[in-house]
This record gives sequence, structure tokens and C-alpha cells, in this order.
Amino acid sequence: MATLNVQRRPRILVVEDDDDSRQALARLLELDGFEVITARRGDHGYFKALKHEPDLILTDLQMPGMDGIELSHLIRRQSGPLSEVPIMALSANPQYDQMVRRPGSGVDDFLPKPVSDYEGLVARIKKLLRAGSAQLQFA
Repeated sequence: MATLNVQRRPRILVVEDDDDSRQALARLLELDGFEVITARRGDHGYFKALKHEPDLILTDLQMPGMDGIELSHLIRRQSGPLSEVPIMALSANPQYDQMVRRPGSGVDDFLPKPVSDYEGLVARIKKLLRAGSAQLQFA
């Protein structure tokens, strides 16, 4: 019996409290062939992650209420595949770079904001996604 290889577009959850940044990232990622889900706060991002099971989470670290670090810790404490989802963090605060690189941060990659190298961002996203699944189709 032949195995069916179903490919789909990678689903990215963008969690960003700044409306302009969130919308710009979502538009650019969609144009690059990704399916994008957005949330404006960490707690909204957490519930959307549970509901939509993204292939990658792109989160701001400094947000009101639940920040990106707390979101990452909650995701990592889940059982099942969600706990293994790659998490890429963004922040304008350079102090977060060292914080998220420590073991146990829950974050797989970090980029400073503003993101000026969009092609570099997409390359890093694709690298994280490739490490996790061969069932995804890239544009």
C-alpha cells in the first residue's frame, strides 16, 4: 500500500502587542507562503497555540500581561507535540538576547527588533521548521 505524503503550508503563530508590527509580520509571512495566525498578547497566543497547533511561534518578549518568556514556559510544559514547537523570540531590548540563550528559557532562536533583514528572518524560520517536520511545503 502506498503512503500518502500530504504537504501543507507551515502555520506560524505571531504574538506581538504592537498592531503595526504584528500586521506587517503577518502580511510578509503570508506573502512568503506561510499560514499565519496572530495574537496581540501572550495569553491570547497561548490559547491560540492550543487551538491551532502552529508549526512555529514567533513572539515578542516584552508585552503587557503574559510576556514571551512566560508564554514559552507554558508551551514547553504542555504534553504532546505542542511542547516541541520551535519558538523564535523578538525584542528591542538587547538584554533579552542573553536571557533567552540560557538553558531552560524555552526559546529556540532570538532576533533583535526592529527586524531589518526580512530574508534572514524567513531563512531562520525555515531552518527551525525543517528541523521539526518533513511534511511542510515551502514556497
